[in-house]
Amino acid sequence: MVTHTFHTIPGTPDFELGFARKSKIEYWLTLPDSGTPQGLVFYVHGFGGEMLQGYALKLRSFIAETYNLACVSVHPHIFYNRPAGKGENVFFEWPDLVYLNQKLQQHQCPQYCPQQMPCSLTGMLAPLKSLHDALAASSASSREVLSAMIYPPHGELHTFGIMQAMDHLLVYYDLLNKIRFDTGKIIAVGSSHGGYIANLMAKLAPNTITAVFDNSAYPAPPNYYIAGRELNLYEHLYHISEHLSLGCMLKSGWTFNEKAANFYSPDRERIRSFLFADDIKKMARAGNCKTQFRFYHSKYDDLAPVGEKQKMIDLLLEHGFDLQYKLMDHEDVDGTLVKNLQHGMDLSIKTMFKNFYPTIATRGGDTDIDIQSQITYSGSNLGYTFKFNKSTVIPHVR
Repeated sequence: MVTHTFHTIPGTPDFELGFARKSKIEYWLTLPDSGTPQGLVFYVHGFGGEMLQGYALKLRSFIAETYNLACVSVHPHIFYNRPAGKGENVFFEWPDLVYLNQKLQQHQCPQYCPQQMPCSLTGMLAPLKSLHDALAASSASSREVLSAMIYPPHGELHTFGIMQAMDHLLVYYDLLNKIRFDTGKIIAVGSSHGGYIANLMAKLAPNTITAVFDNSAYPAPPNYYIAGRELNLYEHLYHISEHLSLGCMLKSGWTFNEKAANFYSPDRERIRSFLFADDIKKMARAGNCKTQFRFYHSKYDDLAPVGEKQKMIDLLLEHGFDLQYKLMDHEDVDGTLVKNLQHGMDLSIKTMFKNFYPTIATRGGDTDIDIQSQITYSGSNLGYTFKFNKSTVIPHVR
């Protein structure tokens, strides 16, 4: 048997760009009923995690009951990043309207001029229906992909990764004050963006995260997550009718404009990456007992190229990390663990946990909080410092 509870705590302020943060961290905690948990597992959501709450509940229950581990799922900064309801958080900005009107004109439909911009998807139903009807009349197979933006709730902007990893660490602090568990076994588990955040947690807190179980995480952020609007590249395809889809981009706080205050500079990229040897060396030297890494990855992943993942693997091995990995090929598609070789492989997290958990050891030594550690990752122009004290982790960039 297990027990589920829900909690909220204040989130990490945006220490990089200073954008206002209005949302709190929400998290769901599942505890076994068989005494003090022998560790803590973070099941880290990826993009679209808001649509998988039932799966997360079942997974937490399985881990807690089977292994006597506390298990937590966190809703961090910009957790809601997919079209919601009837698309109330999907908006057409000026470039999207221009493209829509080009398609309307092409298919001899009346062009559309909204009273204000941006215009929500729910306010665009009339012109979209006109275009749908024209496409349906022209050919049963006609389909258009329009562009649109997903606006995160609370007027916040996506800054990618760091605030989300920090939010998970703040939940760790909160749990230390709420429950008892063995701090020598702190495991972060996730697929795709969830696996990426799990790895980032280990980068920021190398004396705290015992192990990372990563399925298909990218070693560095894909650029279209950072500023998809500028690249005209969408990251989520949202089908709104038989003939119309929206190529959606997430509203970002970054730009590739070098003259802007929110320029996504090489140092901003570097802190979010696992492809820099000096940073991996810093992780190795900072950790009094190095994080254990366990990876599954498809050789044919089109979102997280296997060459980049192999580079990350090589760097971690070179600097003495305990790492086990499997690069999946056609013979590994077994229908149980691996369903296909696309990004994420439709992989079973439950089976991954079963496979990896027996391979890790409880870490010895004190955590970052115990020793009140401080780690700095220095780039060419910016340095990122994460300082742990007894009550919180303090980020700083200079």
